[in-house]
Amino acid sequence: MRTPRFALPAVVLCALALSACSGGGDEPGDAPDPGQPATSTSATSTAVAAPAGDCPTVPQEGYELSSSDVFSEVPASGAVWGDGTLISWTFADGAEHIVGVDMSYVNEAGDAIPMSGIFLDDMGGGTVGSTLLVFDSNTNGRPGFMTLTETEGTDTETLGVYCVTFKVSE
Repeated sequence: MRTPRFALPAVVLCALALSACSGGGDEPGDAPDPGQPATSTSATSTAVAAPAGDCPTVPQEGYELSSSDVFSEVPASGAVWGDGTLISWTFADGAEHIVGVDMSYVNEAGDAIPMSGIFLDDMGGGTVGSTLLVFDSNTNGRPGFMTLTETEGTDTETLGVYCVTFKVSE
């Protein structure tokens, strides 16, 4: 698979923007209720419902939990990310993949707040993941979503929407 021309600059910008942009936007309100998973499909693969865990339902579209059948392993619902803990996905085909992630956290009012994105690291053996540290963010301890996409040529496919818990590195 070819790396898109914009991929490397975008990775650098997104990683830098993550700690600067991920914290704002919290509004006071009640904590959200746990959500129910949804099933979605894409043009080239079938996605199955992902477990809801403690992931809240949000009013915005595009945050229905799903997971493509291209993965043989995915993180548990609510997996921690941001404190250096590895979060990873393994492709069933064992091949190398370039996967981007858009992240959003759920504020106290129950809305999904887009943060930024990164490209996952190739961990070998078809596994992609991240141990990136986040040092300053209002998202600490908040539930959120990671939306995985893969771009090949001009085609972008959503591989899944996963529930995570953001945790700031100490």
